[in-house]
Amino acid sequence: MDSSVFFLLILSFFCLTLTSCVYGSVGDRSEAFRNCLSQCFWRKCPAKAAPQSTIDLPNDDWSRNQPWYLKLLVWECEDECKYSCMWEVVEIFQKNDRAVPQFYGKWPFVRLFGIQEPASALFSVFNGLAHFFMLQKIVQRVPRDAPTYRLWYSYALVSLQYRYCIFVDK
Repeated sequence: MDSSVFFLLILSFFCLTLTSCVYGSVGDRSEAFRNCLSQCFWRKCPAKAAPQSTIDLPNDDWSRNQPWYLKLLVWECEDECKYSCMWEVVEIFQKNDRAVPQFYGKWPFVRLFGIQEPASALFSVFNGLAHFFMLQKIVQRVPRDAPTYRLWYSYALVSLQYRYCIFVDK
């Protein structure tokens, strides 16, 4: 093994030993949030709460009554539980004169038609449009036998997929 590679491995290992564990945000670590989630999963998402259980589970009314826009944005029962429990815990924190906590590394935002961060989602759509127009220009102006055609074409497709995933995650 080359001495410079060995040195980098040792240095990397040493740097990793200096790091500490990350446990998540205050909100999603709170006991109230975890209790709320387990109760919500049991009430609204019985298949996720006990997938192999033989006992009687509550009806899965949430998926039958899910609004069309939540289905379109792939909003699952677990997401609904996380969202509703997030706001319950925010109320608990505010009643106890504590600061509003983050959940999963994000500040709580009000959901608008299934989109939890509408401004960010809108900017992601605009960014996705820019990548779409870039893809069109690549296809129209760059010859297919150009050395970097496939690279830029692939980059544009991955960027469009990424923007879609970011939009749906909002």
